[in-house]
Amino acid sequence: RRTKLLIYIVSLVVIYLLVNEVYVIRRVLRRRRERAQSQKQIITTTKEDVVDNNSLPNGGAPNEVVPNEEVRSEEVPKEENEGVPLRQMISLKTDKKPRIVLKPSHKNIINWTEGTKTRDPARFRQVKWWTENKNAPLGLSCFHTDEDAQDTYENYEYLGFNIPPPVFKGRMPSLPASSEERVQVAFVIAFVEFQLNKVEHILTNYWTKHPPCLPGAKKVSADLVFFSEITLSDDVQNRISTLYRKLGKDRVGCFWSDSPHFISLTDTDMQLSHLEGAAFDFYMLFELLETKYNTFMLAEPDIVPIQDNFLPAVVKESKTLRCSDDGRWQVGSLPLARDVENGMLKERLDYHMNGNSFYSLGCPDFEDYKCRVQTYYTPKLDCKLVAGCATHQAFEGGYDHAMYRYRTQPDNYEYSRLVMHHFAFSNFMQNRGEAPYDPVAIVKESPSTYFVHSKSIYVTNAATILKEVVFSILKAEPCLVDNSLKGIVEKIYGYLRTGEYTKVDAARHLCRDVLPKKRADENVCNLYHDEVNGLAETNWKDKMMERTYLWTMDFHGGPANCDIPIIYDAGGALHAEIDGICDFYGLCKDRLKVIKADHWKEFDPSEKQKSNFELAYRNDPEFKRVDAFLCHHPVANCELFLPFNRSIIVHATTRIEFGRHDAGIDWRLGSGYEKKTGQKKWKKWVKTLQDLATDKRNIIAANNAYDQQYIKYFTGISDVLLLPSWCGEGIGVKFCESGWENRLQPSWISTRSEVMLVPYRSNLDRSRFEQSLRQPIDHP
Repeated sequence: RRTKLLIYIVSLVVIYLLVNEVYVIRRVLRRRRERAQSQKQIITTTKEDVVDNNSLPNGGAPNEVVPNEEVRSEEVPKEENEGVPLRQMISLKTDKKPRIVLKPSHKNIINWTEGTKTRDPARFRQVKWWTENKNAPLGLSCFHTDEDAQDTYENYEYLGFNIPPPVFKGRMPSLPASSEERVQVAFVIAFVEFQLNKVEHILTNYWTKHPPCLPGAKKVSADLVFFSEITLSDDVQNRISTLYRKLGKDRVGCFWSDSPHFISLTDTDMQLSHLEGAAFDFYMLFELLETKYNTFMLAEPDIVPIQDNFLPAVVKESKTLRCSDDGRWQVGSLPLARDVENGMLKERLDYHMNGNSFYSLGCPDFEDYKCRVQTYYTPKLDCKLVAGCATHQAFEGGYDHAMYRYRTQPDNYEYSRLVMHHFAFSNFMQNRGEAPYDPVAIVKESPSTYFVHSKSIYVTNAATILKEVVFSILKAEPCLVDNSLKGIVEKIYGYLRTGEYTKVDAARHLCRDVLPKKRADENVCNLYHDEVNGLAETNWKDKMMERTYLWTMDFHGGPANCDIPIIYDAGGALHAEIDGICDFYGLCKDRLKVIKADHWKEFDPSEKQKSNFELAYRNDPEFKRVDAFLCHHPVANCELFLPFNRSIIVHATTRIEFGRHDAGIDWRLGSGYEKKTGQKKWKKWVKTLQDLATDKRNIIAANNAYDQQYIKYFTGISDVLLLPSWCGEGIGVKFCESGWENRLQPSWISTRSEVMLVPYRSNLDRSRFEQSLRQPIDHP
């Protein structure tokens, strides 16, 4: 029996070896056959262009040629330079046409007589693609000519190494001035006009807190340049220039030029996608800046300083970049987001250098590198009009990913190892992704860090956490989850926004609801399992231990919605039960007992309803956790919370009699309102307010000066706080609508500074009192 088993095993091994040998022989023969064919092959094409011509400019005429742009220098006397837009100093001979070249690209392909060297499959694939797609837009960093390429390499060498040559030649930089005659660095803030509010936010807040210069500092070799693909309107340029002047010479006096420069590429919208536009602007910046500057620092509107006197440090850092063999071409930051699962950073081994970096100008070898990148990552999919704007892999949209991934591809190893030292990681600008950060802690841990790149300054904390949680568990963006899960995600977002949930609470809630549906990543959910309760909800007494918990019950979501950001930033959490106008604010009732709107019939609760409300919540665990109750609309509903012996905040957003004595409001007359009863309730409510004001635990306030004085006059309460509502963050935008996660709302760009137009409320003509009555005892 053992002998038979041994023979059986040996037979299996022999069969495996024979099959493997046959496979190896067939593979070797196939490679030899391909190599023999490649030696005879002359690369031609009879295929039609596969580029989608409908997506190309000017209707996509397949043989249309857009002229090359040539850069020239115009001498501008230094004393007359103030306020002159740089786009006049560096003018483009194109009649403002964008340089997306649409012409037969195969004419520019460099021929390669390989001799005895083995054919390079990667280069062959690139040549084949560009030959078959001869009307695809050539890389912006590549050399363009209408003539057939004359260059032919037999034994191409780079730095003494015999490697495959590039498919296209790199663009030759225009350098009319020596490096000594050029300004050392351009501090480039790149944005589009609708991001004006972000630029204003940076200059007004961050540059004021951490100024570029110290008072009385000498000028350094650095200019401030505002760059936009489309020419900025005069109004936008004036607004930015005004903000810059307001910073004062003590803060910005060390810039080489006394005024910022404005540069652009075109006067018309090129209809590029987001990825295409960012890549197009990046590659074209080199051509725009190289005649005047040695280097540039690219800073998008989410790059902010975290240390004072940063401009001299910028100049110092820029001097590590140069075209020499030991110089750097790019210096920037690794991805330093805390959540390495977001965007699959860890899984993809993502070490890409963020586009907000320092770059060297006027380097032919760097232009050659960028041309290789744009040749390798061909224009297709979301990047039909601009080569090198993405790698076409998940989470790698962007020219910065293409710039990095090119030199990590095995196809490009022979060349990349010779230029890898020109790219250096640095902490000067830390790329923190979308997560919030502590600038003081960063400086303490890394004194060499002067800037942080993070979208968190414009994205609400709730949206940031939600994106991290949803993607880690469902592997999808919050607004792209399955329809059956959107309600769950929206509810979690509401709790995060009000401060009721931490990241752990959000993850546990999501796992608890989606694990039974087998939609969640079980490995991630296991990380949030509690040893005792698993994924069960935390007991109320243990919730929000580090926050003050406020509770409100209103019939309009607007006032509570406006208070949520203030309360959150102050260390509180506000739970709002809105039964009325709530959909627009995402604050509709969740677990409200007894009271309901019922078409406004219960806007003014009866004594029986008040009693039932007290009974329903007397032993409620949540109410035992509540620190204070808050009332807005109507404030008179604070009467519901009197039995619970907690602090009460009366925050009036309209007249205090609203909801009790509304004889002048037409829609209240049909909802069970009785005038005589209303008069009695009004007097009782005034007495209640007076009693509340005598207890120092309570606050009587109004969100406007009129109602502040109104309360004082009709109640005799002297200490009425003016507490304005802040309605500037996430207000008026439903979940997953455009801008739902934005901390800042788009700014309004006026055209006439002396005119202000405001909306008109259609119900302002409704009187809330009779004209003849003015005394407190009779009002309203």
